[in-house]
Amino acid sequence: MEISLMGFVLAALSGLSLALIGIAFRLGQSKNVVPLHIATSIGLCGMLFFGIQMDWGLMKEIPLFIYGLAL
Repeated sequence: MEISLMGFVLAALSGLSLALIGIAFRLGQSKNVVPLHIATSIGLCGMLFFGIQMDWGLMKEIPLFIYGLAL
């Protein structure tokens, strides 16, 4: 089984991301920050990161029923 270079890089970046999340939780724990706040901050950063890259024209193609499910 052959692993491509890009697959290796993505796996390494995924591992680093998980390590950074663990570090964030430990640093927050030492400063009495609630884990929910850390998780929410990570979620907001991800939302901004992927939201900036999104093609907003694709939102017109989503059926109204799906928007109803999201609410």
